Amino acid sequence: MQKLESTKMEYINIIDKQNILYLSDYQKGEKTFQSYLQDTYFVRSQRIPKKGRVLSLTNENFVLCIIDMIRFTDRSAELVREIHQKTDMPILFISGAKLHTRQQEETILAIQCGADEYLDNSKSTEEIAIRVWALIRIQKRVKEEPGIWNCRDIEIVPDKRQIFYNGKEILLTRIEFDIVQFLAEQNGRVVTYKEIYEKVWHCEYLQDDGNIMAHIHRIRQKLERDVKNPMYNVYGIGYRFGCCVKQIKNTDRQKTFQKFIPV
Repeated sequence: MQKLESTKMEYINIIDKQNILYLSDYQKGEKTFQSYLQDTYFVRSQRIPKKGRVLSLTNENFVLCIIDMIRFTDRSAELVREIHQKTDMPILFISGAKLHTRQQEETILAIQCGADEYLDNSKSTEEIAIRVWALIRIQKRVKEEPGIWNCRDIEIVPDKRQIFYNGKEILLTRIEFDIVQFLAEQNGRVVTYKEIYEKVWHCEYLQDDGNIMAHIHRIRQKLERDVKNPMYNVYGIGYRFGCCVKQIKNTDRQKTFQKFIPV
């Protein structure tokens, strides 16, 4: 009977585990990641085909994708776009690039294409695993759709499409509000111009950075009169909102804020 109960508990734990998709263009890493993540996640490993689509994405539900390649290439960009077409799971790109200048170039390219984090493979497996957990936590918080987002003295109430500074409402246009809400929901993650454009304007990105910057300028005029830099420009990539974002419930606005620190 005791053996049966033990087997049952193991079966429940297996069911509860979530999947991480690990894509690589060379034999490396999956077993090492599994040793750090096996208590919570299954790491599903798949070799990256030279051509064609990653078919296994249609077969299982994944909470994160790790793309591990020798360097960031056009094929890498194709993979990132394919994954985003099928799912909203975060993407961690790991590169084998050795030169610091190359790593800097790849960081910009990877994030502009839609990756959520870029690391070089000289990082320890433990550090990479920690980044994995952090990305999954951020994604979970975004999906929870909190009643109120708070950054310093700014409160954003999504369901009522209202923004307050020290209790006073700040009037924004529809586009301005959508930009602020989208940035705030990312919990401090850097958001590319392309992501902002496609999310807010709901159409294909046409390198219209000037339009985005004009709206950001007007938002800053309204929000930054008494607040120090809630919107940060990340040169060559896009924007992030605030140094931290906090969350409280609609049902009890007097509760202590829970602080979310971005990665």
